[in-house]
Amino acid sequence: WIRALHPVGWIGKHIIDVDFAGPELMVTVRKSAFGAFVGQKGAYVRLIDRVIRRLINVGVRAMESEGE
Repeated sequence: WIRALHPVGWIGKHIIDVDFAGPELMVTVRKSAFGAFVGQKGAYVRLIDRVIRRLINVGVRAMESEGE
């Protein structure tokens, strides 16, 4: 769902992991693509958070991967 909703089409190949962390969905993204995933001032993450929250009542958080 995140890949389908995100405005940047190529971001799907940079998402490393999506998992539940308490009451939220934690998305782990490569460091090199984290800025593109989050968007300017967090606009893309807020968009995905609002949509997922309306659909399944779960928030979304983004996190950089530690490796790359």
